[in-house]
Amino acid sequence: MGAPGALELLGNKSVIDELKLSDEQQEKLKKVSTELREKNSEAMKDAFKDKAFDKIQTLNKEMNATFAKTVEGTLKPEQVKRLHQIEVWVSVQRSGPAVFSQERVEKEIKLTDKQKEQDQGGRRRADQGPHRGVQGHRSAGSREIPGSTEENADQVPGSHGEILR
Repeated sequence: MGAPGALELLGNKSVIDELKLSDEQQEKLKKVSTELREKNSEAMKDAFKDKAFDKIQTLNKEMNATFAKTVEGTLKPEQVKRLHQIEVWVSVQRSGPAVFSQERVEKEIKLTDKQKEQDQGGRRRADQGPHRGVQGHRSAGSREIPGSTEENADQVPGSHGEILR
């Protein structure tokens, strides 16, 4: 399963509550989300029918990019920041170290070229099964957030919200 985008996450009540979205924000995001899904519905059905997985991935990427513009223009900066944290946290839960190959994550945590090169080994181990190669990860049910400590709890995604517990 791929990394979640705002299009997927902002349909989740727990995320909506965590971000404290106003009714107006929710209405605007829901309207654009519905329009995007309706616009791409036939193309998605055809791609699934034809098992054109590259096409499905491209359509999802395009929809998420379009929706991201709406998110940036609708949410407050602190809401956008928290949404990005949630995206990373959910990505780690779904795909383990592969999350570090996402461009925004690489920029946010300022991975060096050497770290990116070293990370390739972790991603190869992750491809062998769920959460292999993730140091400190217990299990999907334990909800441990790698790297979290008492001192940095406010900086670690997942410290609040039902989706994150």
